[in-house]
Amino acid sequence: MDAIEELKMVVSQYVKKGDERGVDYFIGYDWFKLNEDEEGVFELNAIEMNLLTAVYDAYEGVLGVFHNDIHAKKERCAAVREVLPWMDPNMHSDLQFRKFADIFDVAPDKAACIYYKMLFWQYRNDIATFLVPE
Repeated sequence: MDAIEELKMVVSQYVKKGDERGVDYFIGYDWFKLNEDEEGVFELNAIEMNLLTAVYDAYEGVLGVFHNDIHAKKERCAAVREVLPWMDPNMHSDLQFRKFADIFDVAPDKAACIYYKMLFWQYRNDIATFLVPE
């Protein structure tokens, strides 16, 4: 199994776990949840959040931006970056994320929406340090 297939399997496991929790799990104010205001602004819904947050979590894990279960497997992350040379750990961008999300069959518009939802959530919570100029 190559690195991409292994990562797809991990994301699939995240989605399965989310399915077991139910759609209400994705409603609220945490990073992986959607509140009413965000739903209107980003044109997302709680049903979509399961896959979208799993893919976003994988993206940040592979980049090493966020230390999560995916990032814990450093060899897998390095193997994914080797297969996807445009995955630059020094660049966090909507274009890069849309390309990454496409691997998981996420539509470009939905990928952009979740990217900016996450970005604004990080700004609101003062944790978007990777975007702050030195």
